[in-house]
Amino acid sequence: MTSLRDSRIAFADYMHRVCTEVAAMDFADYEPPWFRGHSQPTHTLTPTLMRKSTMEAVGIDVKQVHDKASTARHRMLRLESDLFFDFQIRMGRERADYASCWDVLFAMRHYGIPTRIMDWTQTLGVAIYFALSAPDPVDPGIWILHPYLLNKKHWISRDTVLPKYLGFVDGKTVLNDYDDILGHWKHDSMFEGPVAVCPSRANARMQAQSGTFTIHGTNWRPLEQQVDGSIVRMVPMPPEAVLGGRQFLREAGLTDRVLFPGIEGLAQEMRRTFELRR
Repeated sequence: MTSLRDSRIAFADYMHRVCTEVAAMDFADYEPPWFRGHSQPTHTLTPTLMRKSTMEAVGIDVKQVHDKASTARHRMLRLESDLFFDFQIRMGRERADYASCWDVLFAMRHYGIPTRIMDWTQTLGVAIYFALSAPDPVDPGIWILHPYLLNKKHWISRDTVLPKYLGFVDGKTVLNDYDDILGHWKHDSMFEGPVAVCPSRANARMQAQSGTFTIHGTNWRPLEQQVDGSIVRMVPMPPEAVLGGRQFLREAGLTDRVLFPGIEGLAQEMRRTFELRR
């Protein structure tokens, strides 16, 4: 069993590796990297709406969904619309806390409803937290994303995008809000590859986690299969660094209560403190 001292050293070595990878990815001085922590090596960069588990849960053949003309694809797009509009209706008075439908979509992702977006963070420590959040992480790791090169490849320029500019249809009509896009009969004719967007961070959870997002377009393959290592890369964490990583999170104050403001985070932190599982 690895001692805490040795694990601290292993974790420090790991952090050095992450920083070395960032340095090799050609970030300009004004371009911060984005990070995403995964606790399992099998987790690809696929939004929850497009994951095999989501499709199987509603009885859809995963092999057919990549065909835009298929019934399976149509059913998933209908599910996407139904989830969004139903969530917005059921929010009741809380809907007033969100300035746009894009803000509602980002809230949906943070509360675990399947969407076509993936959350990232500009804070490396937050990514470490999510990589180690499972009780028994198996080969955890950190994804590093160059959002500016991603958008240079899949959007218009080397810059992140405000969500309201994503709704171009047929190269001329602009649909500014997310409900406009979903209500348009060609909402599967958006941009193709994933695009990096900067949300308004309308709720406390997004603020605490320094949240940013990528949103998939018509290409439903995992992000890492659509770009090369200059844009995204994984840095696996060795098992001997896990204990040191968790100690780092405690000492850095990156706890459940901090990253999940409110009663939910408090309860989660207490379960972890008293080694209780749901």
